[in-house]
Amino acid sequence: DFKFSNEPKDYLLFIGRICWNKGTHLAIEVAKKAKKKLIIAGPINEPEPYEYFNQYIKPYIDNKNIIYLGEIGFKEKIKLYQKALATLFPIQWDEPFGNVPIESMACGTPVISFDRAAMKESIKHNQSGFLVKDGDINAMVKAVDNIKKINRIKVRKWAENNFSLDKYISKHEKMY
Repeated sequence: DFKFSNEPKDYLLFIGRICWNKGTHLAIEVAKKAKKKLIIAGPINEPEPYEYFNQYIKPYIDNKNIIYLGEIGFKEKIKLYQKALATLFPIQWDEPFGNVPIESMACGTPVISFDRAAMKESIKHNQSGFLVKDGDINAMVKAVDNIKKINRIKVRKWAENNFSLDKYISKHEKMY
């Protein structure tokens, strides 16, 4: 379902739950410093209704440079991945696994993430994206500046070789 694309447009993507743990606010900071458009897609997910969104996200949405689409459908999500220059994944917690990086890489789109938790296993630094020091926004901005050095064909290959359905089935069979 996640078709490869080697023709990105000039925008960054943040996709997933809109909450502190996912670092949506940091994706905005990176995009602004990198002088790139950011498209944000995902449901608002927080214990206090809209507190985080209203304070840290909404003030920056201008529908020109920072665009919030809300929750989107599967086909639209794939199109966003395919055309993004890179997917930002500035997680603020020790994510045990992340579907977003895998889905993005399956479309050939590199991922820029903080180097924490499962990201070392998901993203191959300098091949399928960049892993930067946890919390280092300036390093993320530098990664954005260098993202065109990443070969999108190699990004797709990394995803195929490590996260295909056959790979998952094989791993589960071995575990059971």
